Amino acid sequence: MTTRHVISKIGGVTTWSNARAKRLGGKVGINPKLHALASGSGDSSDFFDVTTGNNQLDPSVPGYSATTGWDPVTGLGTPNAANLVPALAS
Repeated sequence: MTTRHVISKIGGVTTWSNARAKRLGGKVGINPKLHALASGSGDSSDFFDVTTGNNQLDPSVPGYSATTGWDPVTGLGTPNAANLVPALAS
């Protein structure tokens, strides 16, 4: 999954999470929750950790390689919407 696909997916997850949180009377906004989920045990099922690949498009620019955990290429990873939406809305 490329960055442009993940951006669309996280936009949808954000919208669903905010709508669910509002309906349940919770706070709207995902940044504090994302940071809380990311600083957990590191074995979160809310994201698929991307561990291979890089963002090198031009051979003369090294870019960054994906690694286990947070990295500059994928951030927290690819969202697992089925788990992430309820976690963000709770």
